[in-house]
Amino acid sequence: MLKRLIAIIAVAALLVTSLAGCYKTVKTNTGDADVSDTSDASTYESSDASDASDASDESTAGGDVSDGENTGNQSTNTGNNNQGNTGNKPGGNTGNNGGGNNNITSQDPVISNLPPATGGSKYENFRDHNSYGARIMNLLNTYWYSDQQGSKIKNNPYKSNDPVTLWGYGAYLEGLGMYLEANPNSTTAYQYYIKALNGLSMYRDKSKSNDTKLALHCWADPNGRSEIFFDDNVWILHELIHAYKLFKSRGENDNAEKYLKMAEQIATYILEDGWDEKLEGGLYWEDKTTCGDPNHPPQKNTCINAPMAYAATELYMITKKQNYKDWAIKIYDWVMKKLYSESDSLFYDKIVMSSNGNKLDQNKYTYNVGNMISAAAGLYQITKDSKYLNDAKKFAEAAFKKYIIERTKQGEKSYAWYQTSAWFNSNLIKGYINLYEVDKDPKVAGYLVAVRTSLADGCLSSTDKDGYINPDWRSSNVSNDQKALLDQAATARSLFMIHLWTKTSGK
Repeated sequence: MLKRLIAIIAVAALLVTSLAGCYKTVKTNTGDADVSDTSDASTYESSDASDASDASDESTAGGDVSDGENTGNQSTNTGNNNQGNTGNKPGGNTGNNGGGNNNITSQDPVISNLPPATGGSKYENFRDHNSYGARIMNLLNTYWYSDQQGSKIKNNPYKSNDPVTLWGYGAYLEGLGMYLEANPNSTTAYQYYIKALNGLSMYRDKSKSNDTKLALHCWADPNGRSEIFFDDNVWILHELIHAYKLFKSRGENDNAEKYLKMAEQIATYILEDGWDEKLEGGLYWEDKTTCGDPNHPPQKNTCINAPMAYAATELYMITKKQNYKDWAIKIYDWVMKKLYSESDSLFYDKIVMSSNGNKLDQNKYTYNVGNMISAAAGLYQITKDSKYLNDAKKFAEAAFKKYIIERTKQGEKSYAWYQTSAWFNSNLIKGYINLYEVDKDPKVAGYLVAVRTSLADGCLSSTDKDGYINPDWRSSNVSNDQKALLDQAATARSLFMIHLWTKTSGK
């Protein structure tokens, strides 16, 4: 508890947070954002809302959300990473990348970019997303270290020697998985992906895991026992499904089946231990039978139910097991009944349960609607019922109107995000891609073009001398606080996703 208390105190000056879970902090902009820009120092009117399910280990970009230099008391020393370099440290010149920090390279010889477009702003024409993602991942690969228990990875070596929680570790896995998908010939991506997949053993909870179930706890300790959060487990479940697909496509069937089995074991754990009929159903956010914080009230969140519905559609498509299809429909229907906001087609965050009466948390986040888009798209694929496709399109349009804003930056057309969590936003990007893949709707393509432009802004405006990118994808400096694994990995993942979408769609 001392470690967590210190972390809470450290961020208290920046954020108003609610304590829960693995102490994850999410900073979001919930006020109206002014995204016009005639100089490079436009100011955004914003207010901060804390995610009551998350509180301080892996914070997102803090401080000012303008494009100008952050002149607050944040160290910008990027040099003294005391970890041994187990990956490829960026250095050298990227060549003609159209802007940003040109004095660094991914140091991965197989990385290639798409040719730049013409006829638009410099942000619209930018196509170097792949190399910017690779250089971030190669920086994060230096976060590995060893102790008496084995290999672990730090949350942020520029701030402390603490290992990352499962949430951040999952984000790192997601980044590596997309690195490998975008660059299948990369030895670096392959080797670190295998290493990170093997590293999940650090989080295996012995008290809850058996031959049919796999439960992963919050902290990297193979001999210990700590809080278990169903949502942290579902993000790993998604990446294990991704691993299955990647290795299957490479002809590595043994690896593919290994990770599919793990995915199904996590799914069994979540569905059997996470669901009950209180509130007429729904999955819990935290496994209250473990040693979690007693101050965390029971709650049922969109952030576990939406991604589990989505995962169930994926597992059904792979295995054809009817129970996954049934669960996908059941969970999706529960979210629509309990957490859907009719007024704007977005999703409330959660229902907090209490003997004094249940409370609806009306905060709305990009990752929640992103996973409901993915769930609806998946349900359309497995049922052919057009209501799910219509739902997905409705959610997608609502999210675009709410969270992605067109602006002019120094005379150049760009886009900015209304919320500044790269990890949250990466889930919305994934939702858009999933929807586009099942329907090829030009309107959804337009959303993804805007996403691509916003990420180009991050590359050209927000990259430091080493290759880290500010996780708001618009501000001009990167503090040490912003080099945490969670949002840097999510930024890389987003860059790889949009690179692949551009390459395959031809847009």
